Amino acid sequence: MVYFLVGAENIFGDSDKTFSRITTELGNLATIKNKIDVQIRDFKLSNVDQLISSNEAMLKMEAHIESILKKIERTYMDITESQHSPDFQVNTRSSVMTLSQYVQEFKWDNNIFSRSQPLMELLKSFQQKATTIDNDIRQKQQVLQEAKNNLNSVALKEGNLQIKDLSDVFRKEYVKEKDFIYTENLTTVVAIVSKNNVEQFQQEYELMHHCVVPGSAKQFEGIEDKDYTVWRIVMFKLDYKNLKKILQEGDKPDENGKRQKTPVEEFISACREKLKVVVKEFQYNENDCAERERQRTAFQTQANSQSVNMAVIQVFFIENFINQKGQIKTNL
Repeated sequence: MVYFLVGAENIFGDSDKTFSRITTELGNLATIKNKIDVQIRDFKLSNVDQLISSNEAMLKMEAHIESILKKIERTYMDITESQHSPDFQVNTRSSVMTLSQYVQEFKWDNNIFSRSQPLMELLKSFQQKATTIDNDIRQKQQVLQEAKNNLNSVALKEGNLQIKDLSDVFRKEYVKEKDFIYTENLTTVVAIVSKNNVEQFQQEYELMHHCVVPGSAKQFEGIEDKDYTVWRIVMFKLDYKNLKKILQEGDKPDENGKRQKTPVEEFISACREKLKVVVKEFQYNENDCAERERQRTAFQTQANSQSVNMAVIQVFFIENFINQKGQIKTNL
């Protein structure tokens, strides 16, 4: 719906005759024709020069306020993930109105913007209000985006066990800290094994590297999906067959300048190439996993506050809309 506001001098000082004449002239060009009495004589309009200056200022301000309204509307649609423009309402002191009703039945609210002020002072009030609203909505957008970013950083990854974050997989009801061995010489890795490949994995995982502790594979009961199971394997950190060389030379690159792979890295590569099993290094800590869950809950609560932001955005839209309508009326 598009509205055109027409300002005209009264014919013979009679507003009814003037409105009737305008209605007749418009004919079928307009479907809604309402007369709005803004009591123009109650405004302090000053001299002609100031009126011209005010008119120029109002044209610029109108474009500015319209851009803010569109920004607020886009923000609202982003928050609600809606493909359609929202149905905003105006809550007045006496009733709740649609924007269409508000425009058609507009009455100047002297309690919001007093007509006793000079016209240029009114314009400054409009501008200050619009600027405050624009700054507030920017700030709330930033807070909301930070909440979403925080939530995404700890969000549960969708997909199978090969994709999910292991911190979300190893819940305390399924795992004990003693299941993971981390010492000066030993470490624990996690294997994501296809259910169709469990038997082969159990038979051959020890053969993938001589630093695997025999019989250390353990399946985590209760942690599985329709395709995969989860296992832990304990390994020596250093290659005991080359321990003397490692201790003497340290982590020096080879003749091609490449760093020598650790037993864990070699085991991961061998499992991927020969068994088609994904193996991951993982440092399990029950407190860290609990803290991640706590953060996820907190960030989810923070992100859910967008419903509050939605209500605030509606208020911003209405306040700005009223500003703009008030501005237009003073331009009649």
